[in-house]
Amino acid sequence: YWVIWISMGSSIRLMVLSDEARNLLATALDRARLSARGYHKVLRVARTIADMAASDIITRPVLAEVLAYRVMPLLA
Repeated sequence: YWVIWISMGSSIRLMVLSDEARNLLATALDRARLSARGYHKVLRVARTIADMAASDIITRPVLAEVLAYRVMPLLA
């Protein structure tokens, strides 16, 4: 697993990604040319979705869902 610390306002949040999710995120950074701000937004939304699913780990399907939301406005 990959552990990432993200500053969220006045708090710091621990995010744990599966190896598959980390690989997908690395691919998205290269292909979608995510900025640092976009990277943090993707992780924050992924953490929210994982929280709603009562998961401690951000998995590949969760990250794929977030990335799909990010790409959909570009297709409209």
